[in-house]
Amino acid sequence: MFQYFSYGFLFIFLAFLAYQDFLYRKIPNRLMLYGFIISLVLKIPVCNGILEIIAYPLIPFFLLLPVWFLHGIGAADIKLFCIISLYLNPEKLLICIFNSFILGAVFGILILICGRLGQSHHLIQKIIMKRSVPMAVCIFVATVYCMA
Repeated sequence: MFQYFSYGFLFIFLAFLAYQDFLYRKIPNRLMLYGFIISLVLKIPVCNGILEIIAYPLIPFFLLLPVWFLHGIGAADIKLFCIISLYLNPEKLLICIFNSFILGAVFGILILICGRLGQSHHLIQKIIMKRSVPMAVCIFVATVYCMA
């Protein structure tokens, strides 16, 4: 029962961040901090040891840090994956990261196609003007897929 509550929190939190990222292309650090603290509190009763709480968030951090240095992903996206790592085991986390990058690539290609055709909704025009993919949307979809 408690696990469903924590998954429900993650779902609502990711949906809200995906909405924020889609509209404003910015995820506030304060929201990330609150989400991380709440996730830690939810993880403590069900964790298998303190090492799990410390080690799991380090996996996406060190894995995605080189991508961040190459400007391939934003720092907020790495922080988001660190929060997600508290809910998924390492194997599912890597699948989630891979799936979100695939979805991001597909999203980017669709944005380019819509931009070239000139037939785009005002939200897609906004995305084209910013020249970036809202990765939190892709991370949200990939995480929901991996949680199922």
